[in-house]
Amino acid sequence: MRDVAPFGSALHLLVDDPAADIPRIEQFLSARGLGWTRVEPIKPTLEDVFVQLVGARRPDEAIP
Repeated sequence: MRDVAPFGSALHLLVDDPAADIPRIEQFLSARGLGWTRVEPIKPTLEDVFVQLVGARRPDEAIP
């Protein structure tokens, strides 16, 4: 998993390989007794892209 961000009552996780990573995420949650409704791939929203781009900047780096 490369990144995680809250999105309303859900979490958006950025992964490299959804087919391989989704079972690992479900196993991680189950092993800790955490429940979930669903884990599924989604298309990134404009907000997802914005958060990823802004979050990738160093705190002292100016936004152009």
